Amino acid sequence: VLAALGLTVVPALIMLVVTGDGDAGTGGMRAFADLFGVITMLSLVSGILVGATIGTADVTSGVFRDLVVTGRSRLDLYAARVPAGLLLVLVAAAAGFAILVAMAFVSAGSLPATFDRFGTVAPETSVLVKAGLWLALTTSVGFALAFGVASVVGSPGGSIAILVALWLVVTPLLQSFDEDGWLFDVLLFSGLDRVMPAGLSTGEVEERISL
Repeated sequence: VLAALGLTVVPALIMLVVTGDGDAGTGGMRAFADLFGVITMLSLVSGILVGATIGTADVTSGVFRDLVVTGRSRLDLYAARVPAGLLLVLVAAAAGFAILVAMAFVSAGSLPATFDRFGTVAPETSVLVKAGLWLALTTSVGFALAFGVASVVGSPGGSIAILVALWLVVTPLLQSFDEDGWLFDVLLFSGLDRVMPAGLSTGEVEERISL
């Protein structure tokens, strides 16, 4: 619990303290778009940590065998842990996201968007809703993936190491070899990037202005 909150709330509070200045061109939507990626990355790590811990909780504590002999299926025993773990990571991600949104409004200015950069006006409601939903999706995927891997591997540390290596080493390496091929399309973390909501990249700013 402390790790999940520490990875999301603490960095968001630091961002709130060091808010940008909208009049100087560093606040508002510009700051939100720049820092949203940080919150997303940390929320994904939080999901991996919680998922790997919960996926092996009964095994590492030595009570899984006692639960099995009660007659409940192993699928039920594993599935029973999902709601609480998912709620934990989503609450932690939502807390960090709420602080980031507050920072964006506190630091908002009146600078409009340009062809290559966001403006410093406050983020639109539609952008915030889509960003929040995408953050929830990313966090949930990280949790589910870690939960499944940990349930098979049986070790939280090994599961975390496997997934972090997959995310930070294997995925970028495969992307460099097959950037536009079928392999790029099936990579999980690349797929999450592809469904990032509109309005959080400079390309979307350029397209909107050109229209």
